[in-house]
Amino acid sequence: MRKYYPGITLFKLIGSLLVVLTHIKLPLIYAQLNKNIAGLHNFVAVIVPCFYVVSGFLAYQGWFNSKNRHLYIRRYLMWIFSVYIIFFLFYIIEHTLPLFWHYGFIPHFLFDQFKDLLEKFFIKGPNPALWFVPPLFFGVIVSYYFITRKKIRLVIVLASSGFIFAQFLSGTLRVLLESFISSTANILNIHIIRLSVQYLGFGLPFVLTGVLLGKYETAFLQTKANLLWSITLASVLIEGIYLHYFVVGTYHYQLIFSMIPIAILTFYNILNIKADGIRQYHKFLNAYTIIIYFCHFYLISINLQILGLKLPDVTTQQSGLCLLLTFMECLVLTALVFYIKGSLNIPLKKILSRT
Repeated sequence: MRKYYPGITLFKLIGSLLVVLTHIKLPLIYAQLNKNIAGLHNFVAVIVPCFYVVSGFLAYQGWFNSKNRHLYIRRYLMWIFSVYIIFFLFYIIEHTLPLFWHYGFIPHFLFDQFKDLLEKFFIKGPNPALWFVPPLFFGVIVSYYFITRKKIRLVIVLASSGFIFAQFLSGTLRVLLESFISSTANILNIHIIRLSVQYLGFGLPFVLTGVLLGKYETAFLQTKANLLWSITLASVLIEGIYLHYFVVGTYHYQLIFSMIPIAILTFYNILNIKADGIRQYHKFLNAYTIIIYFCHFYLISINLQILGLKLPDVTTQQSGLCLLLTFMECLVLTALVFYIKGSLNIPLKKILSRT
């Protein structure tokens, strides 16, 4: 059995709630600040990188403490893949099949739909919240392959190179690239940019970071907090000044270098949270966060229709009501899952332990 980390349970709960908030409406003052401070959103948007770090950390803890690491990682990946496929099939039933019913099997239409499905599967996800899954899958596979073969330096070099490459496409270094090639946006394929950012900018480097922090957990926790704070603040200051003077207008890119020290510092604080009392609620909270993540997009859409609202034209009060409804519905779904689990004797513990 791997060690229990109460901070990770709390982070997943708070993180999932913040994700729902961002998918409804960001506070107006934050949106205004983001327009005037280059890179502000990227400096504070630590949730996604940290979710990848947490996933990599727990994946390593899982396979390291398993009697059969290959079997564990296969089951871990199959669990993620199975859930993702369910939602992807739901997208096909909801969007693709009605189009076939309406337009028929026209050759060029078939090709367009095939491209759409590829884009949905590998880049966008079957809904906007699920783009996170394929890069996670990629990061875990690559990290596991190299770490278990003791090729740590090689995978660090590969991940670092990929991260820097993604920075040129949609990050801090994009400014330098555009100073030499003024029409970068017209030359680079948008799909190549998104694939690179999601897989090489987020998935691999942050999952690998979590895996390495899991492998060297003792040394990491013995690191002085002041050192991590100093490195992070220096990184944010230097990069913030750079972006302020070299980026004109709103920062439209997805990556900054400071995401790595910010994520590491955040994760360090997560691991140091001492709230052992939360352990007795871990199973329920873990299931609750999973249901929030996978279901909130659909529930938000339903709630907006019920309330007669449309994004982004919602007031603060309306967005708060929609947020509350979504959380309550996820709470009901979680209770229902546990009720069904108890009635059918489903081994929920094994399923949740992989997340």
